[in-house]
Amino acid sequence: MALVDIRQLMAGVLTFSMLVMLMNMVKTDYFDAPLTEFSVGDFHERIPTQRETEHLIQSDWPRNRSTDALKPCWTRPPHRKLDQEDRGLGNLRGYIIFSLTGGHEHHLSQVSNAIVVARRLGATLVMPDVIEKRTGDRRKFGEFYDVHKFITSIEGIVKISVVQPLEISTRPLTLVRVPNGVTEDYIHSKVEPLYKKKRNLKIVTDFSTSPVTKVESNNITSISCLAMFEALQLKTELQKAIHSMVEKLRSSGKNSNDVYIAVDLEDEILGKKGCHGSRDDGSKSCYSAHDIGQFLKKIRIEREANIYLTLNGWHDSVNLLTEIYPNVHTKESLIPSEKVVPFLSPETSVYKKIIDYYICSWSDIYVPAKFDHFHASVVGKRIAIGEKIVLEPAELNSENGTAYISPYLLRKSHYAYSCFC
Repeated sequence: MALVDIRQLMAGVLTFSMLVMLMNMVKTDYFDAPLTEFSVGDFHERIPTQRETEHLIQSDWPRNRSTDALKPCWTRPPHRKLDQEDRGLGNLRGYIIFSLTGGHEHHLSQVSNAIVVARRLGATLVMPDVIEKRTGDRRKFGEFYDVHKFITSIEGIVKISVVQPLEISTRPLTLVRVPNGVTEDYIHSKVEPLYKKKRNLKIVTDFSTSPVTKVESNNITSISCLAMFEALQLKTELQKAIHSMVEKLRSSGKNSNDVYIAVDLEDEILGKKGCHGSRDDGSKSCYSAHDIGQFLKKIRIEREANIYLTLNGWHDSVNLLTEIYPNVHTKESLIPSEKVVPFLSPETSVYKKIIDYYICSWSDIYVPAKFDHFHASVVGKRIAIGEKIVLEPAELNSENGTAYISPYLLRKSHYAYSCFC
C-alpha cells in the first residue's frame, strides 16, 4: 500500500474515533456496553481497535433510548386576568389575528409569537388559518393540527376565539411585522401603541433573523416554550399516518425495526451546480447529494443503512448518493396508499413539509444538508424528545471530530435548552 494511502487510512480511522467518542459524550447510554473508558484527551493519543470500530457499526445504539431524557423546565405563567391588571391596560379589548404560512417549523414560531403578543396586550387570539404558499388557498387549522389540544394548552394564558368575529371580517386590518422570537420590549415600543389605537392587529412573523439560542428564563420564554413544544400538536390521524411511514422506513432494512438516517436534502440544493457560499465559521452553507454520500461513507455508515431524503420526487443527482447507499427513500414511496391524493396533491405543500419535519425529528440520526430555520427547528424538536444525534457534514479533509457534531448540542446553546433541563 502506498504511503499516502496509509496516511489517509490512519487519518480516517482517527477521525472516526473522534466521532465515536463525541457521540458517546452526547448520549453515553446509546451503546449496549461502553466501548472503553477513556477521556477526550485520548482522542489524540490512540486509534480505536478494530473491535471498537465494529461495535459501533453492529450495535443497536440509536434504538437503545435514554431513560434520562430532558424534562420541561418552564413555569406556566399566571392567569391572564391577574397579569393584565398588573400591566394596567384596563378594559382595552381587541383581537390578534395571524395565519400559518410556510412549513411546520414556521408554524411553531408563528404560533409562539402570536400567543406572546396577545398575552402581553391582553388581547383575544383568533384561531389561525393555514395558507398554501403556491396557491394562496386558505385551509382550516383543524385539517392539520389538534384544535382541542391547542385550546386547552393556552387556556388561562390568552383568551381564544375559534371563529373570526364579524367586526374583523368586515374591516381592513392593520398589519404589524414582528421579528421571530419577539421580545417584551419590542411589543411595548412597536406593537402596543398600534394596538391601543387600532384595537385589532394582524401579526406577521419576520424570519429574516431567526434567533434560536438559549436565553434566560422569563414569562415570555415560558409562553414560547409552551406554544412550541406543547400547544401545537398534529391531529391524531395525521400523526398516525406519519408514524406508519416511519415504521415502513424502518422495516425496509435488513433487520426488523432498523434504524434510519434523515437527510434534509431539498430541491433547491439539487438545482444548483454544487453549493456556493459559506457560513460564519468558513464551512459550506449547504451540501449536495454527492457530498452527503461521501460524508456518510467517511464516518463508516454501513452501505445497507436506510436513508430518508426530504426531497419532493426524484432528481438525477441523487443517483450519486444511491451508488454508495442504495436504500434511499423519499416520502412518495412511504405514504399510505389512501393518503397519496391529499398528501401529494400539487395544490398543497403543507402536508409534505409536515411529513419531512417529523420524519427528520424522529430519525435515529439527522444530517442537515443546509443550515436554515428548518434545521434549527428540527434540532430543537430532537432535543425535546431526546433524539440527540445530529451530524453536520464537515469538509472531507477535516481531522477534527467536533466538526461533525452540531454546535447546538456540543455547547447546549439551542433555545430548546431554555425549555428543557
